[in-house]
Amino acid sequence: MSGATQKNPLVLELSSQLKALKQNIIISIDNYSADLQTSLSNFKEFSDAKSSEMAKIPVLEATLTAFQRRFEIAQNIYLFLLQRREEAAIRYESTVPDTRVINFASTNPIPTAPNKKLIVLGSLFMALLLPTLVLYILKLIDTKLHTREDLEKSLPSLAIMGEVPFVSQLGTTKDSRGIFAESARVIRSNISFKLVGEGSKVILSTSSIKGEGKTMSAFNIAASYAATGKKVLMVGADLRNPRLHDILEIERLGTEKGLSSFLVSNSNEVISDHIFSIDIFNSKMDVLLSGPIPPNPAELLGSKKFESVLNTLKENYDYIIIDSAPLVLVSDTLPLLKYADLTLYTTRAHYTEKKLTDFIRGLVNDKKVKNIGLIFNGVKSGGTSYWKYGYSYRYSYQYKYNFGYGYGYEEETNL
Repeated sequence: MSGATQKNPLVLELSSQLKALKQNIIISIDNYSADLQTSLSNFKEFSDAKSSEMAKIPVLEATLTAFQRRFEIAQNIYLFLLQRREEAAIRYESTVPDTRVINFASTNPIPTAPNKKLIVLGSLFMALLLPTLVLYILKLIDTKLHTREDLEKSLPSLAIMGEVPFVSQLGTTKDSRGIFAESARVIRSNISFKLVGEGSKVILSTSSIKGEGKTMSAFNIAASYAATGKKVLMVGADLRNPRLHDILEIERLGTEKGLSSFLVSNSNEVISDHIFSIDIFNSKMDVLLSGPIPPNPAELLGSKKFESVLNTLKENYDYIIIDSAPLVLVSDTLPLLKYADLTLYTTRAHYTEKKLTDFIRGLVNDKKVKNIGLIFNGVKSGGTSYWKYGYSYRYSYQYKYNFGYGYGYEEETNL
């Protein structure tokens, strides 16, 4: 090999191997150096972390010292209290009692408190006192007429013609043998004592306020007279709030014939053109409705024409029953009082205010009405009523008030 040249293949191959080996050694050194750098970096990070943890040691030591101090204090307090408890227990056990039981207490089977007898007596007293007090207060604030005695006490000088029962079905009023018809017969019999003499009789039906049942009462009295064979005319003279057509189940159109249309007419009509007949209790009864609502009902009823018409009707009928407007609300009825041989003034149980009896008393004292009889309407069976049959009657219907001036309202009325 010493004699070989550089271009000798063997030399070239060995040179190539040496270069490759050198290159591998350099790469290995570089890799080892990189590994050493990585290890050095990791060691520095580890060292820094440990240094940071070592820096926290003084703080942790201070915290531990504080906890140890608190624990020692709590332990000392506990030991002190434990010692005191033991000392107290020893003193309690060594103390000699200065009292002793002579006799054991005896028990009473009856408790001294609460006093049951007093409670029972007090409860009974309050149970009687409170309802009595409540009833007394209710009576003081009650302003309605409820019984016949209330009406007799308020108007002792006036005769009560009869009571009208509180019925629940419209058909009851059309039954000639029913309690409603029987009440009308009682009233009719009592009227005979108030109306003496021969000739046609004019009976005026009125009340203080609307809803007291004057129209229904007048209608049934008229029907009762018709059932006896008398010639009867029922006149609807409540020109502001007519109700007679509702009882007859006749629709009001505002253009029908009636009293008002005849009184305002200037034609040659006769009053008989406005009268029609109905069948009631197997008898005939004539009816004159109120007609359209006029703007001046008081003037029409106080006119000479009405007086003339009434005189004409009296020549043809035994009884003329006039249903008029309530006296307290309007003045329409006042002109009619002078024509009436008897004024039937209707009041209604549980509805009419007691103070309205002062108005009735004033009419009598002022001699505005010459012959008056009271009707007590809406009386329920039982109590002090004359209608004690063990069952109740009630008649209820709904209608609308309209006075012809653009206002009106609906009201549930029981008659």
